[in-house]
Amino acid sequence: MISMGSRVKSAFTEQGNYIGLAAALGLSIAFLNPLPLVMGIIGEIAYLLFVPDSKWYSDILAKRDKEGAFARRQRLKEKVFEVVGYDFREEYNQLESVRTQLDDDYAARPDWRSVIDRLDTLLSKYLEFGLLDYQLRNYIQSLSTQAEEELPDLIQVDSKEADDLRKRLANTQKDASKYSDGTVRWVEQQMGAIRLFFQGQIDSIQQLVNEEEVRIASGGGNANNRDTLLKRIDIQRMSLNQAEKIGQGLVSLNQQMSLMEETIRLINGQIRSKQPGQVLADIEGLVDQSENVSNFLQEITPFEDTTEQQLMLSR
Repeated sequence: MISMGSRVKSAFTEQGNYIGLAAALGLSIAFLNPLPLVMGIIGEIAYLLFVPDSKWYSDILAKRDKEGAFARRQRLKEKVFEVVGYDFREEYNQLESVRTQLDDDYAARPDWRSVIDRLDTLLSKYLEFGLLDYQLRNYIQSLSTQAEEELPDLIQVDSKEADDLRKRLANTQKDASKYSDGTVRWVEQQMGAIRLFFQGQIDSIQQLVNEEEVRIASGGGNANNRDTLLKRIDIQRMSLNQAEKIGQGLVSLNQQMSLMEETIRLINGQIRSKQPGQVLADIEGLVDQSENVSNFLQEITPFEDTTEQQLMLSR
């Protein structure tokens, strides 16, 4: 709902209003007579008293808002559709079709206008989530690929630790296949190599720490070297923890997107039997929950754009 102050400001800045004021001022200057300007000011006062609160002007503002929201969503849609896959595009188009079906029956009814506006917000959020899903998957995939390339160097040494890594690597795909949720299964498949890599790094550095401790005990080591090695272990653990959080974030994101899809379809099926307030409450709850997911993902994602999402694996 647009506040009265915003309506007055919008009415004042209308191009027609500026033209009227300029015309009154121009006539006063041309005829050296203040009367046109005085009449213009009186007319402006009357205009600002009655027009902003009129149904006619409310309808104009509602139409503009609707057109603006649609234009913004179309721009976002074009950006997202450039990179996402066919399945997401099809899913979004179906949801948008569900939303469009409501226009003819309810768009002109003031009591349903808020519902439809929030549905538009929900569709925009769904598009944002689609782009974020693409970015997170690319991030995890690139990290997994790097890990797989580095793993042979970590496990080629003939040792108990290397043998354990080989066994864990062989069991990764088998363990991931038990999950029925497709996103969880995919994340676990990718995270297998990532976890093994970082654990291999930690084990290798820990071996250096142990050796340095022996040298220190015998009087030939260096405590600074040991402390540096321990800091490297901390960095490896933090890197692994970051990757785990991003994997968890991707799962949460997909669960939220599924909830959005199901809710939009449910609302379309129930909208004729529910009051606008009931439907709006359902949508508001979903919008709030979506914002919480967005905030969580913003806290854990280390990139601003898909071209800046490489997290290099340090040796």
